[in-house]
Amino acid sequence: MNVKSALRWLGILVAVMAVLLLLAAVVLWGCVRASLAQLDGRQPLPGLDGAVLVERDALGVPTIHATNRLDATRTLGFVQAQERFFQMDLSRRAGAGELCELVGRVALERDRDQRIHRPRMRAKKAVQEMTGEERALLEAYTEGVNAGLTALKVRPPEYLALRLAPARWQPEDTCLVAYAMFGELHDISGYDDYHEAVLHKALSPATLAFFDAPDLAWGAALDGSTLPQPPIPTAEDFSASDNGFPTTILTPSPGPNLDTADGSPAGLRWHRRGELGSNNWGVDGRHTATGAALVANDMHLGLSVPNTWFRARLVYQDPELGRQDVTGVTLPGTPVVVSGSNGHIAWGNTASCLDITDLVILEFDPANARRYRTPSGWRELEEFRENIVVRGSTNIAVTVQETIWGPVVNRGGSRYALACTLHEPQAFNLGLIRLERARDVETALHLANLAGTPVNNLVVGDKAGNIGYSLLGRLPNRVGFDGSVPCSWADGSKRWEGWLPPERYPRLINPDKGALWSANNRTLGSAEYLGLHLSSPDNGARAAQIRDAVVGSDKTSEAALWAIYHDDRALFLERWQKLMLAVLEQGAPTNSGWREARPYVAAWGARAAVDSQGYRLVRGFRTYALHLLLEPVNQRLAKYDQAMRIYPEDAAWAMIEKRPVHLLDPKFKGYDELLGQAVELLLADLRGRGIPLAKATWGERNHLGIRHPLSRVAPGLGRWLDMPDVAVSGDQHMPKVHGPGVGISERMIVSPGHEENGLFNMPCGQSGHFLSPFYRAEMGAWLKIQPQPFLPGPTKHQLELHPAGQS
Repeated sequence: MNVKSALRWLGILVAVMAVLLLLAAVVLWGCVRASLAQLDGRQPLPGLDGAVLVERDALGVPTIHATNRLDATRTLGFVQAQERFFQMDLSRRAGAGELCELVGRVALERDRDQRIHRPRMRAKKAVQEMTGEERALLEAYTEGVNAGLTALKVRPPEYLALRLAPARWQPEDTCLVAYAMFGELHDISGYDDYHEAVLHKALSPATLAFFDAPDLAWGAALDGSTLPQPPIPTAEDFSASDNGFPTTILTPSPGPNLDTADGSPAGLRWHRRGELGSNNWGVDGRHTATGAALVANDMHLGLSVPNTWFRARLVYQDPELGRQDVTGVTLPGTPVVVSGSNGHIAWGNTASCLDITDLVILEFDPANARRYRTPSGWRELEEFRENIVVRGSTNIAVTVQETIWGPVVNRGGSRYALACTLHEPQAFNLGLIRLERARDVETALHLANLAGTPVNNLVVGDKAGNIGYSLLGRLPNRVGFDGSVPCSWADGSKRWEGWLPPERYPRLINPDKGALWSANNRTLGSAEYLGLHLSSPDNGARAAQIRDAVVGSDKTSEAALWAIYHDDRALFLERWQKLMLAVLEQGAPTNSGWREARPYVAAWGARAAVDSQGYRLVRGFRTYALHLLLEPVNQRLAKYDQAMRIYPEDAAWAMIEKRPVHLLDPKFKGYDELLGQAVELLLADLRGRGIPLAKATWGERNHLGIRHPLSRVAPGLGRWLDMPDVAVSGDQHMPKVHGPGVGISERMIVSPGHEENGLFNMPCGQSGHFLSPFYRAEMGAWLKIQPQPFLPGPTKHQLELHPAGQS
C-alpha cells in the first residue's frame, strides 16, 4: 500500500472514530437527560387516595394539591426522589455510617465513628416505636420515594458516573437522614465532655472560671441577663491544677498542626459549632403594619450542591382543621417542613448548642476488665459486630461494646460509656407535622418541645400578633448532675430519667421589647436554662446586631427586615482594629512593612467586604494575637492532650487590658512585644504565600466554595457541577455569615396570614440534576441577597399523579 492510500485509510479511520465518539457522546447525553424529573403530564402513583396535582413555578418550586396529608407526603417523597435522590442517599449513608459502600475507603474514618452508635439498628427500632399515624406517614413517604426513583427513565447521573445502581429507600432511612443532621448540630461523640474534663484536670477552679467563661462582653440574651466577669487568676492559681478531678487518667494524643493555608491556625477555623450556626428573629403584631407577627430565619450550614433544603408548598385537607396550606423548606429524605408558615403560625430554627450527650465514667472490676459497676451490681459488656462494606476493598468489621447507658468509647486513653439521646427511639419522630397544624404560638411551642429533632432554638409568630420562644426537640432529663463533665452513674444517684417534660422547657411569650432573636448564643440567664448545659455556643456578637436591628422597630415590614441579611458590619472586631492600629503606629517609623499595612488598617471600612484589605488584616491580627496570648494556658492543656487548644475571646481581651505578667508567655518581655509579634506573624504568612498587601483582600480569602460531592473526588467535573467560586462578603461574628463552603443555606421572612408578602431565597436551586433548568436557578438572587417571593410563583409545569389503575 502506498503512502497516499495509507493516509486515505487513516483519514477514514479517524472519521469513523470521531463519528463513533460523537454517537457515544449523544447516547450518553441522552441517557443523562433521560434521568431528569418528570415535570408535566400524567403519572400513576400507587397508594394515593385521590389524584394529586403538582404545579411547579419557574424556579421548580412545587405546590402539591392533595386530598390529605398522607397523599401529600407520598407525593413529596416522589418529587424529592426525582430531583434529589443522590443527596438523599448521601444523607442516609452519612447517618448510617455506610458511605464507604458508595465511595470506598476515603470515608472509612467517618463510617467508623458513626457505627459506634449502631445507627441502622436504632433507626429500625425508632420506626417500630412510632405511633400508627407516624408509621403510616413514613411508609407513604418511603413508597413515594421509591416510586419517584423507579419512574425515572435512567438512574440519576451520579450513579452513572459511579457505575452503581441506587438502593431502594427504607422507612428507617428517614431516621438516618435525621441522625446525620443530629451530628451536624450537636456533639454526638462525647468530645465536649472530654474537653471539659481536660480543662478541669489541667486548671485550678479560679483559672478555669477565667478561661472558660462564655459570652461576657457580647451577651445578647432575650431576658437581658449578663454573666459576671471572673477575676484574673493569681500566679498561684495559674500554676496550680485541680488535682482532685477526675478519677480517670487522661493521656496525651498526637500534637496539633498549624495549617495557615487560609491564614489561621487550624484550631481557630470554625472551631465552635455556634459560630457557624444560624439566625432567627420575630417581631410581634404591635410593631407590624398588619398586626400579625413577622418571623425571619436564615440557617447556616455547610454549603454544597444541591442546597441542603428543598422548597415545597403542601395544600391538603385535614379531617379536623379543614384546608391546610403549608409552605417552607423540607429536608430531602424527610417529609416534614422544617421552617415555614401555615397561614396561622410561622416558625424558624437556630442551633441551640445544648448538650444531648454525656460521657459516663466506667468503674471496671479489677479482676475482670469486661465487667463494670451498675446500680444493680456488676454487669458484663455486650459486644456487637458492625460490618462496613467498602467499595473496591475488603470489608471492615467493627466491634462495638455496649453498656446499659450506651456504647463504649475511648477518649484520652480512657474508656467511657457514651450516653446520647440519639440512642433513644423517641429522639426522632414526625412531630414537626403536628407543629404545622398549630394555630397559635402557645400550642406550637408545646408541640415543639415534644417533637423528635435536633434540639434547636425555635421562634414562632402567629396571625394574631403573638411571638414566642422555646426549644424544638427532646432533651434528656438529667438527675443528680448537669452534664458538663464526665461522672460515674454506677451508684444510681446520677442518671437520665426519661425526657425533660415540656413544663421544664424555657419559654418566653410576648416579651415587653416586642421582639425575639437567637443566633446560637446563650438565650436566657435562668438557672433552669443554664442547667441544660450549653456546649460551644456563639459569643452573642451576631445576636446583638440582630437585636439592635429589630428592637424598637415601629410598623416594620418584610422588606425592612430583609436589610438585616445585608449586615456584614464588623462590630465584633472594632476594638481589635483600634488595637492593631495603635501597634502599627508605634512600629511604623522603623518598619516598612508596618508602614505599608497602617493605611489599610486605618481605612478598613468596618465591614467584611470583599475589597477590604484592612478587614482581612485586622481579622488575621486577632487570630495570631489569640494564639500568642493563650499559648501559656494551652501549654498546660497539652500536658493532658497535645491537640487541645482554647481561644476564649473575653479572657484574651481581659489580659490585653490588665496585662497580668504571670499569664504572659515568658519569651516576651511584655504585651506590646507579643502584639507586635502577632503583626509580624500575619505579614510573614502573607509574604510566604506570595500575596502582596494590595491584593490581600478579604474576598481573595473568602470565596464561595459551593461544590458538588463528586467534584471533590473528580475535580474535572467541577466546571459542570459546582457553583462559580466567586468572592463573597460576610464572616462569622455578624448576621451575614459566610466562609468558604459554609454559610447561609436559606433566607426567609414571612408573616402568617400574609404569606403573599413573604420573602425568600437560597443558594443553588431546587434540582440536584446538573441539566435541569432549576439546578442554578436561585444562585444569582442568593449571591445578590435579592429577595424572591416566599410563595411559589405562577405555574409553569403541571404533573398529575393518580392512583394506580386509573387511566
